[in-house]
Amino acid sequence: MNTEQKLDLLLRTGAMLLGSGANSTRIEFGISEAVKITGLPPERVHLHLNLRTIMISVEDGERCLTKFRKVKHLGVNMRVINGIQVSLERLVAAQAGPDQLEAELNRVAGLGHMYPEWLILLTVGAATGAFCTVLGGAAPAILFATLGAATGLFVRRRMHHAGMNLYITVLAAATTSCLVAGLNLSLAAPLSEALTAAGLPVAAGTAPSLAVAACVLYLIPGVPLINSVDDLLDGYTLMGIGRATVATLTVLAITWGVVIGLNIWHIPNGDLPHARLPLAVYALCGGIAAAGFAILFNVPRRVLGACVAGGALAVLTRALLVGGQGIEVAATLGALAAGVWGVIWSHRLRVPAAVLAVPAVIPLVPGVFLYKALLGLLNINHVDSTQRAAALASVFEYGLKAGIIVAGLSVGVALPRMLNRYVMKLR
Repeated sequence: MNTEQKLDLLLRTGAMLLGSGANSTRIEFGISEAVKITGLPPERVHLHLNLRTIMISVEDGERCLTKFRKVKHLGVNMRVINGIQVSLERLVAAQAGPDQLEAELNRVAGLGHMYPEWLILLTVGAATGAFCTVLGGAAPAILFATLGAATGLFVRRRMHHAGMNLYITVLAAATTSCLVAGLNLSLAAPLSEALTAAGLPVAAGTAPSLAVAACVLYLIPGVPLINSVDDLLDGYTLMGIGRATVATLTVLAITWGVVIGLNIWHIPNGDLPHARLPLAVYALCGGIAAAGFAILFNVPRRVLGACVAGGALAVLTRALLVGGQGIEVAATLGALAAGVWGVIWSHRLRVPAAVLAVPAVIPLVPGVFLYKALLGLLNINHVDSTQRAAALASVFEYGLKAGIIVAGLSVGVALPRMLNRYVMKLR
């Protein structure tokens, strides 16, 4: 195999990782392992990463060969990330060659989604229902938030497969979710009466906007947000800024969808309730939410239980500490607990720690704060001039909280992995 063919293998390795939601550090590590397998001199291989493009240059004697690879679709596929890492580790240990690497990349590329679409829709809907429960929603709000999320996700997946623009897809999905969840406004009362008549008392007093706010939380770009901070901390400035920009525009599209839904149903944009639930409920909701996102992210079945336990641990840690430490510190420590959990079980299950930790911390992503900040900003012109300064202060407060929490989640997930790598090097 000549140098150009080996370079193509390196580009393909990086492109598969980038398209599957790996952060820049993992992409660079994967390519460096592939360099060992191809037999190219590591000091003559140079990598440049962009948001959707990978460029690699190889010095070959008197010339320098440079090639690009553009990644058309950016998503999250933990099965591919895990498959590539396991294959690279095995090939490096066996001192295999580039032909074996090509065969392994073909095998991993042929891996489909492990879970049927009906299960993905069901579990992501259940995850959104768990979010609604944590926010203090009663049974009708939880039901319609679940239905709204499942319907919106179905629309998003259809539009994604059709190759439509990311932001238009998110806007359409958010609007669809809100229209379905808005049925809570007219059907909550008769449904509550029916449940009460059946001997199932239902709590009252749920804010009308709660089901609408909760039903779009599955769209919050948790992985790009976390990866953006990871990249910035690791020195990949352009990648970090690019991913943060995409995440911000995605949240803006979600907010516009919510605004459309609120206006169609004439639902007031009131404050969301702050419920205090039993700790067992927080743990259960965290596990359900982590399961939904783990299945959406195509996590291997054999590690699904560890993801669920990590999500329960993360949400429970936040619930235990939020009263005394504040939401920012509590969420960071919850992510740290999930990160430690991921590192511990990654050795036992032989998977990257991120495969276990990322789905576990997604329930901690401050979707409500992001939603409140952008919704407040969009409605600023409708606020009385005497209250505009206070409204802007509120927008800044929510945005700052969201930013601090996202940074804390990234540090909490990354710190145990960094310490683990350092300890492994010492050994």
